[in-house]
Amino acid sequence: MSRPWISRARMLVAAVAVTVLAACGSTGGGAPAAPSSQPAGEPDVNASAVFAYAIGPSTLDPAKNTQRGGPDLYLLPLYDRLTRMGTDYSVQPMLATEWTFAPDGSTLTLKLRPDATFADGSKIDAAAVKANLDRMRSIPGGVSVASLKPITNITAADATTVVIDLQKGTGAQLPVLFAENTGMIMNPKAFADPNADLTTSIGAGNESGPYTLAAMQPGPGGKIDYARRTDVANYWDKDAAKIAKFTWLNIPTAAQRINAVQAGDITMGQVTGVDVARAKQLVDSGQVAGEFFRQPLIDQVLWLQASRPPLDNVKVRQAIQLAFNRDAINQGLFSGNCTPTAQDYPAGTHWASSPELAQLNPYDPEKAKQLIAESGVGVPKFTLYASETWKAQGQAVQQALRDVGMDVTLAVDTRAPGGPTFAKGDFDAQQGAFVISTDPAQLVNDLYFANVNLVPQADRAPYEPLLAKVGDPTLSRDERAKAFDQIAQMLYEGAYSVPLCYGSQVWLTDGTVGNLHTMPGTDMGLVDVRYLYIAPKK
Repeated sequence: MSRPWISRARMLVAAVAVTVLAACGSTGGGAPAAPSSQPAGEPDVNASAVFAYAIGPSTLDPAKNTQRGGPDLYLLPLYDRLTRMGTDYSVQPMLATEWTFAPDGSTLTLKLRPDATFADGSKIDAAAVKANLDRMRSIPGGVSVASLKPITNITAADATTVVIDLQKGTGAQLPVLFAENTGMIMNPKAFADPNADLTTSIGAGNESGPYTLAAMQPGPGGKIDYARRTDVANYWDKDAAKIAKFTWLNIPTAAQRINAVQAGDITMGQVTGVDVARAKQLVDSGQVAGEFFRQPLIDQVLWLQASRPPLDNVKVRQAIQLAFNRDAINQGLFSGNCTPTAQDYPAGTHWASSPELAQLNPYDPEKAKQLIAESGVGVPKFTLYASETWKAQGQAVQQALRDVGMDVTLAVDTRAPGGPTFAKGDFDAQQGAFVISTDPAQLVNDLYFANVNLVPQADRAPYEPLLAKVGDPTLSRDERAKAFDQIAQMLYEGAYSVPLCYGSQVWLTDGTVGNLHTMPGTDMGLVDVRYLYIAPKK
């Protein structure tokens, strides 16, 4: 397939493309450097803690939670999943100990661990898993309905065996999807009433994870209180639940979270975006305990409504693609903590990254101006939205687009639950961070062809043969990667989204948090705190 657009952009900047990648460094797969803040002493099993995050909780219902592309950190203590992800992007056992696709791809069979129970003592068996997955794939407004379309039927073959029937050539991404919200299992009695509102309560004992719900306040400034399950001695994962009780609290701004840790008001707080440099300096200088993590599965990205004027003009979108000096954004805005990228997956570290796109650093403002002139649009005018968390990034994007001759208005979106969203068509464009699914078949569903719908219906026909391959469980990973490479290059030519860089986080602590350096989910920023413990300060 001829790709003059990619070749032209690559020729313009080939000599510059690798310099910042080398300067930024990476620990690979989200793993941090050697631990810098492991506390001394044994875990205090009676300790409590308060953790703070940038976004507030929305619901206790995994089927309704709006977080896509990864598990919601507020729900992770409450629900075990069928699988979980390793830092090398491999799928690891959780409630399912093994999973096997039939040679012809017609079924996916899960074997469940026999010793898992809900907090009320009842068994987590195949019938419970079937009930959860059937609800996930059919509930009105459910976030996983589109993702689970490959499934045609689910059978509880016996107490520990779940057989999932699949549409031919689909479903390769399901083991990864089961490591996210979709694979979270709650006691079916919590949703026995199909009209049950699981926003703030799920009923006593219906949790499958190491913690139970104490209280929940949704929304900005909200929180969830957790207590270690009373039958923890019988809980299957003996490494979990070393903290007696804790709170996940929403503190909206990074400055507030930094100050709260320094003042001793919270045990641990997340810092991301442009504030990482300040937090990292505090850790490096020994003023505050904490850990720095690269996040190769979180892109700073610009989404474009390609079916809406003036962004329905491909030359306008391609001009936008050429307007950003990613090196300057990384160094000037993120102090070197956001690795430049022109594609969704990190170059060289993920099996689905595109070798050709990895060579691009497409910055050419003069060519961008030429494309605008060729588009016939005149001065492209549209509104760009960014959340308060990503306001500084939104301002940088706005300025870069103005510099090439576009009239862009920036609006800060509070993103209150139930409010406007890009997927509903409320925004012309949106700047923010997006959690990338580990599996490319799920990524194209999440972002381009289903949930967010970046690719308009009129543009989809050329993708269909390749989409069939990327989700085919009978193909090898290399064959699926080759199909996705072609998809990624076509998506780049269409310029439906514009990745800028993948970011990093610092988790600051009061010096008492143990196992922080091995905390799962740091590559996504959606961390699982089940293995943390509290110990005396050094």
